[in-house]
Amino acid sequence: MATQLQTDPQIRQLMRGLCVEGVGRMSQDTSKATRISIGMKTSEGEILGASYTSPVIADSDLPPLLGNKALRRSRALLDCATGKLVLPGPGGVTLTPSPGTKVFDLQLSDSGHFILPLHQKKNVDKEVGLAKEQCYDFQTACRQCANSSTGGGGKPKSC
Repeated sequence: MATQLQTDPQIRQLMRGLCVEGVGRMSQDTSKATRISIGMKTSEGEILGASYTSPVIADSDLPPLLGNKALRRSRALLDCATGKLVLPGPGGVTLTPSPGTKVFDLQLSDSGHFILPLHQKKNVDKEVGLAKEQCYDFQTACRQCANSSTGGGGKPKSC
């Protein structure tokens, strides 16, 4: 990445080894980190100076992944529908939700992932009278297991 951006990386030794997970098929150990100077282009076309620091993963060509801790420190807002990252100024951001907007409190797991707390649904339909259009459908893409056989109609059985 430093070569592509024509910048000199600053490599430093970590105080202790680090196990990096979630960026490949297996976890990898590293004892070094690198910091590079970068420019970031805003939606308005302004180029802002920044730096990116990351563990060094040997023999990899990883893109600059934005970690949850760094995003939280920056008070970042993500618009997943438009692919926009919003970094608020010192005064923060005021959101004006449209009618029907729902806001959910997330919890932070020990691994740094956000968790949406779930609750029993058994009485919700009766108490709230949920209409079909009020139900959210969060579908996660599922991969077929390498060793699974297909069921009727060529559809894979669950793993």
